[in-house]
Amino acid sequence: MTTTGLEANLSFQHATATAPSSHIYNGASTRSIDFGKLTLTKGGATAGLYAPLSSENQTIDIPETPIPSTTVASLTHAANQSFTVDESATLISSGFGVSLNPASSTSYLVEVQFWCENDTSNSEVLTLSLTQSKSSASSVHDSAMVFEGKASKALIVYRKVLTLGAGSHEVGLAFNIEDDDDGNNCLIYYGGDYPDIVMSAQPL
Repeated sequence: MTTTGLEANLSFQHATATAPSSHIYNGASTRSIDFGKLTLTKGGATAGLYAPLSSENQTIDIPETPIPSTTVASLTHAANQSFTVDESATLISSGFGVSLNPASSTSYLVEVQFWCENDTSNSEVLTLSLTQSKSSASSVHDSAMVFEGKASKALIVYRKVLTLGAGSHEVGLAFNIEDDDDGNNCLIYYGGDYPDIVMSAQPL
């Protein structure tokens, strides 16, 4: 079997300002195929123009974009630890929480996990507060009732979306029970046989 034309040359060239005529290479004769320049984009913005057949070396800088990461804080201990919640909002531990520093307004999914018990015969209502400081419970981002029960226990998982402006922010953790003056309390346990208290903030 004889194949005709495969010895013909194939050349590539840049597209010109004037649209070239169509070329189909079938091996029968020499063909010239226009090869356009390649534009690289990143996130909708042009990162650079690459000319494949340029006679000079080309460098295109594509800026690095940091991958959003989740900030996590945990409170643990080698042995069982208990925290007694009373009627005044009190930090679970001074310094516990997360520090966030968004470059622009950013929404975070904040999640808190903890173990709670009420071993009395009176029902108690437990309120969780995300404080604006890890060292003070005086100002809060958000407060919500998270547990109500008597002679009961539960692993609580609380979630809240916080939108924070550009700059430095802290998110601490405080608890209080209803103001009923009955002398009963809720207890929060961690460490040892109990799960850690965990707070995480995930950028959305």
